[in-house]
Amino acid sequence: MLTSIDKSIAFQLHIADPSGGVRTVGPPPGHAGYFIIVDASRDGQRLPGWSGEPFSPYYAVPMVWSAGAGYLAPDPLGGQIEGWFAAISADGSTAVGDALFPWGYVAVSWRVGERELVPLSFPPGATDASASGVSGDGRIIMGAVGWARQHSASVRWRDGKVEVLEALPPPGAVRAYTQHLTPDARWALASIGLLTPRGEEYTRAGLYSDPTGYFILPGQDIRTHYHYGFTADARVVVGQRLLAFPESEAILWDPIHGFRTLWSILRAANVNLLGWQRLEGIADVSDDGTVVVGGGTNAAGGFEPFRAVIPPLCLADCDGSGVIDVADLLCFLSRSDRAQDPAANPVDFLYADLTNDSAIDFNDFLEFLNLYNRGECP
Repeated sequence: MLTSIDKSIAFQLHIADPSGGVRTVGPPPGHAGYFIIVDASRDGQRLPGWSGEPFSPYYAVPMVWSAGAGYLAPDPLGGQIEGWFAAISADGSTAVGDALFPWGYVAVSWRVGERELVPLSFPPGATDASASGVSGDGRIIMGAVGWARQHSASVRWRDGKVEVLEALPPPGAVRAYTQHLTPDARWALASIGLLTPRGEEYTRAGLYSDPTGYFILPGQDIRTHYHYGFTADARVVVGQRLLAFPESEAILWDPIHGFRTLWSILRAANVNLLGWQRLEGIADVSDDGTVVVGGGTNAAGGFEPFRAVIPPLCLADCDGSGVIDVADLLCFLSRSDRAQDPAANPVDFLYADLTNDSAIDFNDFLEFLNLYNRGECP
């Protein structure tokens, strides 16, 4: 039974050691500053990010820390001022990110261990490019490009060839930044920018797939939301919601329950939260959605990282009642019918595509029956 939150996870300069405990990753040799970790390969053996120098915010070196090999860094491109990696493929083969030049940004990829960065191609007329997500095998990269007059669009590079996804995703949005890709590259997590009536930009979390296009996760209120990770099937999205400054709360979203706080989920699972004032945010979630890591405020008022185990999303509980019954069967039939139009009903499509093949068909119904006939949630 769940009894408490594990406080053994630490960030940036610390990694979990497979032999147990937490191990410190110090600054790279020759660098007096720090190393910021932004992602990890599936086995945790390669960590991309950048090294920065203290008192010099304009200098960053893209690097990958590799178990057994230490820090690895490519040769910079000619004229490059600085750079950083934003993500690494699940197999650890490919890191992606940006390189800064006097005239703008270039999206780059790097086969870890090789000497040279590879600049990614621009669509016609684009002046800047940024890479922010990569598929599990490194073949597909997501990012954004910019044109003159601050116009931007999301793009995808597939085996090095670039395609513009949408110039203005979704209606009312002014921009969309891709943050992560699922390992199979079917879904992308995005931060979508919108404008208030006064012309001020604010962000909402969203998802992208080829069948649905971009859509904003429903249920977000007027408070600012930041979302940092999702499961391998994109059905659980994690992040934080701002409260009264400087407070925030850790939240999760899924297509059955919508938004929930991590605090409420742990309370419902009888987790002992003694010693915590608030769970401020979730930095990432495991592929299966059962482990989250983040940070919160402890009883003494200090910030402390955490690792928490939560129940998996029960896909057979279509109506979110907590009981598997005939109402769930009727609910699935209704949602799968609406999912036949993915662009109009993207949340239903995300939920009902149980075989994860980007199509709604009889195989999804058979998969639901398989889950339904078990009669209980895992």
